Amino acid sequence: MSTYEEALKAWKLAGFKDGMIFSWIISEHKDICLELLQLILPDLEIVDVKNIKKEDTHKQNTVFHGARFDIYAADEHGRMYDIEMQVSDEHNLGKRISCYQSYLTQHALGAGQDYNDRVDTYVIFICDFDFFGASLPVYTTEVCVKESDLILDTGVVNCYQKHRIM
Repeated sequence: MSTYEEALKAWKLAGFKDGMIFSWIISEHKDICLELLQLILPDLEIVDVKNIKKEDTHKQNTVFHGARFDIYAADEHGRMYDIEMQVSDEHNLGKRISCYQSYLTQHALGAGQDYNDRVDTYVIFICDFDFFGASLPVYTTEVCVKESDLILDTGVVNCYQKHRIM
């Protein structure tokens, strides 16, 4: 079988969880991006999605690691979202999500703005596996005070969504 035939076969077998297909569908179809965010974050009552970019790369220099967001989007309130499709467990999602959040956080507050004006940022990993192993469909992480049940509002939200997509 030729390289072309192999590539054509792979393309025909590619589904929604293929990174290229996922990025293309979500970035080109605003209604699907909106519905996906509404399903994962229903409490936000998102009504519009703006500024959708696929494979949005954030690398400021050659020394430090950069990030490539599968999908970057913002909603009508300016809240920022990074949506990632993750089909293999590399056992590093906690640290990866922290790095992705740091790139969003850098742009969540403009120069001279009050910290209370910082927009909330969301990193969403749609996983092909149960990252925490507790058989829940969605895991949402927050910053909490270790010595109590208090939660610190940092404007940072991370979601791990276990999907059942073919």
